Amino acid sequence: MDAENLKIYHHYGEAHQRKKLKEELNELIEAVDDNDEHMKEEIADVLNVIDQFVMAKHWAEDIYRIKFEKVERQKKRMRNEAN
Repeated sequence: MDAENLKIYHHYGEAHQRKKLKEELNELIEAVDDNDEHMKEEIADVLNVIDQFVMAKHWAEDIYRIKFEKVERQKKRMRNEAN
């Protein structure tokens, strides 16, 4: 799957896939107010395009680090709310 996603990214190029990501994100925003099946479909589309960027730009390590930092920051906020 990863190799196929990367082929798609390189075939269309970064500029096109940036537009595609915006399109898919907008579709997900609309699906949030719809049923779960529609939402799952749109999440899959968004994740596929995001994966293309992460792989093509070699962002995986940075993304995982940032995600960890954001979770830790939210956990700190939650602890502060409890006090």
